[in-house]
Amino acid sequence: MKRSSSPVPTFDSMLLPTIQALQVLGGSGTIEEIYEKVVELLGISDKVLEITHGNTSQSEVEYRLAWSRTYLGKHGLLPNRFNRWRAVGPRIERVRAWGKNNNDRVS
Repeated sequence: MKRSSSPVPTFDSMLLPTIQALQVLGGSGTIEEIYEKVVELLGISDKVLEITHGNTSQSEVEYRLAWSRTYLGKHGLLPNRFNRWRAVGPRIERVRAWGKNNNDRVS
């Protein structure tokens, strides 16, 4: 499957930055806090942030980041409790190790 040449990061390219954002935020954060930190970590421009998802008011970055959170949650890496997403235990450590071994920036 051919990837789009869109300037918007793909959901899978936001997986590790989502975990990094939670680490920077002390292990948990609201959707808005995670969004702001991921945008900062990836250096996403205002121009890219203004791209909307279809005919909705949601940005394409927000939409794809929601899929990143969903993917991480379905794999037990990011449970949502009381509207705060949390990075959890040993699985996160394995993801961090994977990121380091694959030359991805993981703090």
